[in-house]
Amino acid sequence: MSNLKRFFFKGKGQAEIISALLIVGITVAAVSVAYMWGVPIIQKGQSTSQIQEAESAMNDIEKAISDVEQNGGKKSVSLNLDGSMEISEDDNAIKYSIASKKAGVARTEWVPLNDDETFGVAGTPQNQSIPIYGTDKEGLLIAKASALDSGYLIDYRLVYREVDDLETKEGRITTISAVGNNKASAGNVKLLISREPQVISSVPSKLGGKLTLTKISIAIS
Repeated sequence: MSNLKRFFFKGKGQAEIISALLIVGITVAAVSVAYMWGVPIIQKGQSTSQIQEAESAMNDIEKAISDVEQNGGKKSVSLNLDGSMEISEDDNAIKYSIASKKAGVARTEWVPLNDDETFGVAGTPQNQSIPIYGTDKEGLLIAKASALDSGYLIDYRLVYREVDDLETKEGRITTISAVGNNKASAGNVKLLISREPQVISSVPSKLGGKLTLTKISIAIS
């Protein structure tokens, strides 16, 4: 009888050990699966938020410039950059680049984000088309993604282009210039936007009429 008891308890102990090992194994497997699926989902969510914030920042700049252009005065825009920003007088644009795990936009050509077409913008298929005043935005936000290591480099550009009136043939364009430093790296920065008096260009509009220039100055701090 005592041998039977010893056998019973021995078997019971082995069963408990096996059960414990099974529980540990299942737990490890579950954690591994959760990590495998959870990390990409978290990264995807972070990338989506990052892209949305970058686009929102560029839209905020466009709105501030539009307000100063129409009403004068000065306006500041506070930004928390996740990449590098540049005020390019050569391209008459504000450029912003971020690294992301997700492309978010097309990888083949520039995509308009705040308008339907890329009329009049260099480097796009619609470069030769003329943007129309009152229909097409003067400040066009475009974006393009390119492969970068295990993710993507997303380039944003807020490009200012000439817009012309089909009836009067007159045109207008906002020119962007930097006051002092024209570049900013990741972190908190502030853009101070101001307008100078409008002037009439010695060069006619693309339709042959008068071309009005509005100079916008931007100081980075």
